[in-house]
Amino acid sequence: VEGVKKTRAIFPFAAGRLALLNGNVVLVGNNAGVPVSHCIRDGAMAPCFALPLPADIFDEVNGFAPSGEAPAKSAALRIRLTDFEDKQTLCVSFSHGLMDVASAGMMLAALAAICRGEAPDVTDVRVDRMVLPSTPGPG
Repeated sequence: VEGVKKTRAIFPFAAGRLALLNGNVVLVGNNAGVPVSHCIRDGAMAPCFALPLPADIFDEVNGFAPSGEAPAKSAALRIRLTDFEDKQTLCVSFSHGLMDVASAGMMLAALAAICRGEAPDVTDVRVDRMVLPSTPGPG
């Protein structure tokens, strides 16, 4: 959890919420938080390439789409740590309207570096505005 807090300082937009402003979807930097959950599963973790992955290792984003000018109540980024008997998984679920895949990779690399006690190498944080819907959709 401490690593997530330090990572959030580098990626402050990740704790914001989506809202509508003059009919456009915007990201409100209200620091409303990133839900982080933890669960423990009996047994060993299945091989990474065993598909499908169990749904309960993800905390799927939902309810993040704005319905008005007030920020959405639900986060557009959720993180779940799952302990197995032999390993751990860290699963991230996010709306592409919050960040692009390159930024998500940088966020995870920064989190990994912080958890290892290293300084993160973050040089280009971006928000991909091209994928934000012009009207709210399901979610």
